[in-house]
Amino acid sequence: MKLIMSGILFYSFFEYFLLKRKNIYFNNYITSIFISGTLGIFIFLIIYLPLYFIFGENFFLNIFVLFVVICICEVISYFILNSKKQNFINYVSLFGIVFVYILFTILTYYPPNCNLFYDKTTGKYGLNDNYSLKSP
Repeated sequence: MKLIMSGILFYSFFEYFLLKRKNIYFNNYITSIFISGTLGIFIFLIIYLPLYFIFGENFFLNIFVLFVVICICEVISYFILNSKKQNFINYVSLFGIVFVYILFTILTYYPPNCNLFYDKTTGKYGLNDNYSLKSP
């Protein structure tokens, strides 16, 4: 999930300069980053989890689902960039991006004991072994 949000955030820096260089007019840039990133996480989980339970872990399936999710996020971002400018929502979205990364940090070190956060290779739920169980 961090990979989706960070990838979209990283790409947005290049996209911003590309849009400016090509003189393409856009609105709600920060909002498009926040909404496409957070929706990307939910869309990935909705598509990936059923396929994971049906087919198991498959590298090519993971990459394909991630590609589809990024394409969907870019379409969502396009519509947000072309919508009416709303300054207040852009400021709220900036705080939303910071909040999401704080939430990622908390969930990395103190994850809930559910299957979504379980790492089969290490047999624990988070980075800190003192706060996780050994098996699901």
